[in-house]
Amino acid sequence: MENQYKKTPAIVVALAWLLVALPWAWGVTQLWKNARKLFQAPPPPAVSVVPSTPAARSK
Repeated sequence: MENQYKKTPAIVVALAWLLVALPWAWGVTQLWKNARKLFQAPPPPAVSVVPSTPAARSK
């Protein structure tokens, strides 16, 4: 009995892996970028500055 298996070209295998690996790598990168936000200190509260107007000073 002769070997009936057909060998898949290496370029097809490489392209198939890229088709899977690139979106996976992008997703992992996005995951890490968003997860990093959970472990950072919160930003300091914003200070609201009220402009000084002549009407506000006369009160």
